[in-house]
Amino acid sequence: MDADNKWVETDKAADNRCFLDLQCPADKCCANYPDGNNRRCMLRTAHGKSITVGPATFAPSCPSIKGGNKDVVPENAQDDIAKGALSEANDAL
Repeated sequence: MDADNKWVETDKAADNRCFLDLQCPADKCCANYPDGNNRRCMLRTAHGKSITVGPATFAPSCPSIKGGNKDVVPENAQDDIAKGALSEANDAL
């Protein structure tokens, strides 16, 4: 808040307190909080439910919970590197 008791928007550095559910206790997931730029461990029961913090209202989402980004499948780094090498070799021909 500023001197006039008004909320002031301030851009802050990303605050990722987790990246994977494995880094959270069993009853929590690594959720987008409050947006896709920041992540923290949240109770799984908070997934998709509105939360108000100060003047902002948002719904944290856990990508691992059905309805989150469940279609995102991690790629094997070795396969990705091999595809890149094959692509470069084809371009060289």
